[in-house]
Amino acid sequence: MIFLTPRQAEILQYLTKTGEYARWKELALKFRVSERSIRNDSVCIRDYCREKGYLFERNSKKGIRIVARVDEADQISGEAVLSREERIYTILFELFWQPGFVTIEQLASKLEVSKNTAVSDIAGLEEMLKRYSFELYRKPNKGIKLLGEEHDIRNGFWHVYYEINQSPRKEWYLKPLRRIGEEYQVRRILCLAESSMGITYSDVSREEAEICLAFCLKRISLGFCIEGGDFQQEGPEERILKMLFPDRMQIGTPDLFYMGKILKSGKLLMDINHNDFENVELEYRLFAVTIIQECENELKVPLSKDEFLMKGLAVHLKIAMYRLRNQLVIDNPLMVDIQYRIPFIYEMVKKIIIKNQRNYQIVFPESEIAYLAAYIGAAFEKSMQGAFVPEVIVICGWGTGTSSLLKARLSLQFPEIKIKAVIGKNQLDFYDLEQVDLIISTIPLKEKKIKSVIVNPLLDLKDMQKIKDNIYQISYEKECRYLMRRLQDKKQEERETLAGFIGQDLLFFEEAAGKGWRQIIKKMGKHLECRGCISEQYTEDAIASVDEWGPYMVFIPGIAFVHAGPEHVRIPGAALTVLDQEIPFGEEGNTYVKCIVMFAVEDEGNRLLTDLVSILERGDNVRKLLEAEAADDLQMIY
Repeated sequence: MIFLTPRQAEILQYLTKTGEYARWKELALKFRVSERSIRNDSVCIRDYCREKGYLFERNSKKGIRIVARVDEADQISGEAVLSREERIYTILFELFWQPGFVTIEQLASKLEVSKNTAVSDIAGLEEMLKRYSFELYRKPNKGIKLLGEEHDIRNGFWHVYYEINQSPRKEWYLKPLRRIGEEYQVRRILCLAESSMGITYSDVSREEAEICLAFCLKRISLGFCIEGGDFQQEGPEERILKMLFPDRMQIGTPDLFYMGKILKSGKLLMDINHNDFENVELEYRLFAVTIIQECENELKVPLSKDEFLMKGLAVHLKIAMYRLRNQLVIDNPLMVDIQYRIPFIYEMVKKIIIKNQRNYQIVFPESEIAYLAAYIGAAFEKSMQGAFVPEVIVICGWGTGTSSLLKARLSLQFPEIKIKAVIGKNQLDFYDLEQVDLIISTIPLKEKKIKSVIVNPLLDLKDMQKIKDNIYQISYEKECRYLMRRLQDKKQEERETLAGFIGQDLLFFEEAAGKGWRQIIKKMGKHLECRGCISEQYTEDAIASVDEWGPYMVFIPGIAFVHAGPEHVRIPGAALTVLDQEIPFGEEGNTYVKCIVMFAVEDEGNRLLTDLVSILERGDNVRKLLEAEAADDLQMIY
């Protein structure tokens, strides 16, 4: 019998689900391993499919795929070997569905593992449940079951739902709930709720509500009901809720109101209408005004004039604060993207929320702060439209007619750039490049101080993509520099040197020959690890972050600021490497850097980053850094 590793099982599930060909590179990027590892995994998956009678196809040009019917796909998902984490979640879901004790023998049989493995997995589940307000209860000769208030168990399920949301086994876990949802017509309940309660769910929110309601109904059918609560005589809300849910279940008032919370806590569609805003209480409007005004003061941008921002933020706060006050989890699948793409706005909003949240006796999680930062970020970009336009000169050696055609095509295809001049190569030495962001040229150039793109005079698709990539990167860098200057700490000690801030032994000068950004990050990671700042895993996470968000880490031209999440940070720290020449940075290799900064911060935020940026932004420190020719030159930056 052939067994699969957890990663091979995930690849198998992915190929089964898509039914399409996948190339080695695509799979390597998705599962964050080398192409060689994917090739080796594919051999095991091929043999596994042959043993089970499934069709595995390999095409030298297209890649590999698994062809399966819907019923076979479900069977494959069920047969693939579970990782320990997946087994722990499987045990938890089994306990959710059972009205009494479950024996170790029953769990071992379901998981197709030994009793010793099942016992070890149960210990892992006990450790995992420490995050929640319920626990595992063991009874000799009986087995195990969940112990806690029903309200806490349901809230815990909400957290678990978000934890498994990105898992390839999500549907496998939730299949029983899908059946419960169909049995009790949960989708019909949601449609009735929208019409009777004035709610319009987003697609994600509808899915969330459907699953959580099905879970509640399943628990109620097993006899697990919420008890207690201070409820007065029947009001209009209870009458609406009774109308929504099946009579045959005889749902009690506490359960009705709990499911009412689920219905009312759904995220709305982004189309905020007048009635949505009119129904927002003063508390949320005032909080929205406070956030907007404080952001306005920091950014020096008239955000208060943005009506959509004001209304959208108030409506969003009403729903978010309702969820937080009722201990309903807030998930944000875009949180990490937001933290990387608009880091300065995220940190500004985080500081404002932390300062004001005590007035509402709520603690906002980072997932919710990221949502609020996205609102502010969108409004900021709309307000500053045109402020970060790249200024371009065009060099063409093909005569007046071709030059005019090239300029016309550039203006048509890229209206977001400002063409300052069209000149010949011999005029470049006499042109003031101080305010130039990009040179678009039809002939090779020796000019290295300004970004340049070599194109065909008639502009083919490849040329346009190169120009587009450069325009985006330049606009992003200009926006970040604006934000850095607005938000930097004016009270920071002006005489702090770069060596004093980072540490003299964590400043490096390297020859670029034969080195890539991965090797440089690994070397700095080793030094930070020896300092006790990070664990080895932090370096791996940082490299994975560059693979996914590389260009967003270059918000000062030529300098990459690399970091990962706080999970493997022990104490804050940073290391900096300057190279003797530029190297490609990131998975695509379209961005070039001469300096890489690796830093690690804890949950308190990127204070270390903003302080470091403040040092670099003084005077001509960026130029000094990028023109350094030896390690000693780095000691002179202050």
